[in-house]
Amino acid sequence: MTPASVLAAAEKPEILWASDPIRPGETVLIQGHAFTPDVVVEASPAPGKPMRALEVLDRHEQCLKALLPADWAPGIFELRVTTRGGQASWLLNRPASVFWVGDLGKRQTPGGRFRICGRNMLGDPKGVRARVTGPRSVDVPVEKAEAFALTALRPPDVPSGEYSLQVHNGWGQDAGWSDPVAFVVAPATPWPQTVFNVKDFGAQGKGLVDDTAAVQAALAKAAANGGGIVFFPRGRYEIRDMLTVPRFTVLRGARREWVELMWADGPTPVVLVKGTNSFGVEEISLSSRNYADGIVGDTGLVPGAGDVFLRRVRVRAMRYIRQGPEQCFQRHLEACKVREQGGITILLGGQNIEITDCDVFGSGRVLELGVVIGGRITGNTFTNGCQGWYCIAGSNGLIFENNEIVGGDLQSAGGGLNTFYDWRSSQDVYFAHNRLRMAHGGDREGLTSDGGGGSHAGPIDSAEGTNLVLSETRTVLPPAVGKLEYLALWNRQALPGMGVYILKGRGAGQWRRVVRQEGRTVEIDRPWGVKPDSSSLVGISTFQGNYLIVGNEMSDAGIAVQFFGVSIGNVVAGNISRRAGGFHIWGLFYGGFHPSWYCQVLDNEVPEGNGLSSPVFNTPPSLDSHLAILGGILPDTDVTLNLASVVRRNRLHNNGHVDLLGTVKDVVVEHNRIENSDVGINIETMVAGALLRENTFLDVDQPVVHSPRRMGQLPGEP
Repeated sequence: MTPASVLAAAEKPEILWASDPIRPGETVLIQGHAFTPDVVVEASPAPGKPMRALEVLDRHEQCLKALLPADWAPGIFELRVTTRGGQASWLLNRPASVFWVGDLGKRQTPGGRFRICGRNMLGDPKGVRARVTGPRSVDVPVEKAEAFALTALRPPDVPSGEYSLQVHNGWGQDAGWSDPVAFVVAPATPWPQTVFNVKDFGAQGKGLVDDTAAVQAALAKAAANGGGIVFFPRGRYEIRDMLTVPRFTVLRGARREWVELMWADGPTPVVLVKGTNSFGVEEISLSSRNYADGIVGDTGLVPGAGDVFLRRVRVRAMRYIRQGPEQCFQRHLEACKVREQGGITILLGGQNIEITDCDVFGSGRVLELGVVIGGRITGNTFTNGCQGWYCIAGSNGLIFENNEIVGGDLQSAGGGLNTFYDWRSSQDVYFAHNRLRMAHGGDREGLTSDGGGGSHAGPIDSAEGTNLVLSETRTVLPPAVGKLEYLALWNRQALPGMGVYILKGRGAGQWRRVVRQEGRTVEIDRPWGVKPDSSSLVGISTFQGNYLIVGNEMSDAGIAVQFFGVSIGNVVAGNISRRAGGFHIWGLFYGGFHPSWYCQVLDNEVPEGNGLSSPVFNTPPSLDSHLAILGGILPDTDVTLNLASVVRRNRLHNNGHVDLLGTVKDVVVEHNRIENSDVGINIETMVAGALLRENTFLDVDQPVVHSPRRMGQLPGEP
């Protein structure tokens, strides 16, 4: 028997994260603490059922990789880790990382539809449910169930108030319910419905005379009324100045195909339509031959921003029509003086942003969403112009689905998700079933995450409860690193919402969020599961997490999907990269330590792996597409920047392969199919804890290659 003194001294194991969704016969990756050599890993085919010991394929003190039995049925599996210090449990395939977006953004009207997103949302389709608990508890009908999202209908007779929302994926009986998240029911506040017909103010709508004054008079009348509907009957209306839409006012045409507002090719570019918050534009077409920006509202950095909708709007903002080469170049330079990359066709932010069924073409950047809190961008076509890209910055709850993003110019550059607005955070984004094609400018990114900066990188003095006291030694970085321009936050106070990451030592792999900082004391959102100590290296930088990148198709780009820096708990599932470089999950040093932890790349496909250039930074020479797990390297720091990744059930055809490069630790690569390629899986020698299992190779010259470190290929390397 083990002596009582040893049992008392042994530390209880902790599970910080375990990989799911997972199927029978697959490897669960368990990241945690105090996994001592006597560890036993068990699981049951359903909560409450007898446990079975699992085969442990790989282990160290902070990570276990164990094989689920192949003869189990799909379901919620109960996982248990036992050492002499105690036990830790976890439920696999339970709905997790759940967020929702309602028809009022972070609010939901009675009787309205809303979206619920997260991992493991669909198990047994017949048993998927949602419920809210509060002033009146009720089951919520689920109209459509998908692996990472549900569409639900709020009953109309439920009173307003604050509720808790839970979802059940049909597996596991009571254990199948998600953790509750806050849910708010509130009726929509009606806007004034008085109609101001622009023809009653003198507009002719023939496209032959200037209708600007008449339209502005109608808008002024709506403003005096406290809002209303400025209505355009069928016609073409010539406009020569900016239209300012008052709050609680809708700019509405009789039908998008019937009504066009045309801005003449004047000598000075103008903003076409501008509001602050609480306005809408619908069923109308806008066209311009010279413009500064298109439809503009406040961003989420402005108090009160949001409550803006665009529905069935067509925009043709084309400043280069009937211009010669020199004139086009000059117009582009003039536009870039007003705004970088030549203007933005749609710029909105704040709470409750809706863009649906729109068709938008811009001569520069087509779309910028600045700090959207609860947004729905669905069913649109966005066409970028010269040096144009789409920018989604600082999101908190965003549905971006069933859109088409097209490069309309050889300098159109793609786009992505980022923290460019205030460098704090971007989270809870469902980016699904979009089609992106023809990104041939800049870095040619179909979807990238971005946003550097940092606040602290070094040891701590103490950690008690939710208080973390930073060491006076502010940085462990070489002096030259601090001179880079993008270190906007370096060695400054941590901002609320930023991420606090234990990168090394005791408690590594944990993250928390900043509440505030006073002096050297940083308050975090919740206590640590494993308390850090003087051995722990802590980084504070931006936060990006819970991105669900699902079912998109990218073609003719430099990289299809890329996480460039902080990426916590993201999933890339069911996407197609066609002549688009493949997929990157990249932890790096980017003005601070930006870890990539707990990301999964599942069921993606590379049908055509050829391209114009290397998938790394779109640089020559042309190289095969790849699915790459990457960790940046900073000399003399010994920090793993890519931790606990899963690469499973992907299909790479015709010049594609898997790369594990740089400071990567604990990755599972299994059940992938690679064919018609020079290399199947390439693993650099510094990668630690890579488990390769049951991958299929067909017509592959070298199925598995162990290569030396390639200096200079990763960001953060001097």
